[in-house]
Amino acid sequence: MTIRTIGVLALSGIGAAGVAWVYVRSGPAPVPASAAESVAVSPAQTVSVLVAARGLKPGDVVRAADIASARRPKAGVPPDAIPSDAVHFGGITGRVVRYPLAQGAIFDPHDLQAAPSVDAALLARGMRGISIAVTPQSAVAGLLTRGDYVDVLLAYKTSSGQEASRRILQGLRVLATDQDTAVTGMQFRT
Repeated sequence: MTIRTIGVLALSGIGAAGVAWVYVRSGPAPVPASAAESVAVSPAQTVSVLVAARGLKPGDVVRAADIASARRPKAGVPPDAIPSDAVHFGGITGRVVRYPLAQGAIFDPHDLQAAPSVDAALLARGMRGISIAVTPQSAVAGLLTRGDYVDVLLAYKTSSGQEASRRILQGLRVLATDQDTAVTGMQFRT
């Protein structure tokens, strides 16, 4: 093979790569309106279900304003979805969101927790919540709030009598603050 042939092949390869790059960057071809209409699902193939009217995060209490009705293709609706004709929004108002729900997400009873146990709804499966009594001085001067992350330190004296500390737990989420306890009549933060 001559140098001229190698040069022509190299330039052809570079040109083909450039054309492929432009094609990939241009995205998919627009669908004509008549084709889009033919793909639409007929109302007989859809079902009306309850969906999130706005994005909801774990710990949010579901209010009537957070619920909307939407028609979805039957094939994409989970079996536990709550139909929109359910009385009183299917009993989901007042319940607590366990997992993030995007706007328009179909409500599934498994995504919700009964309202009295808000803290339990915030815990991941298999995790446990515990209460730790702290004084206002050790609670970052009152700046510690729900949703913050903390480390737990153990303070102790060594066998030689020196004071020492070490981190025993790291990155724990605070579930609640300002809870009154009856331990010694003092106000503690947990």
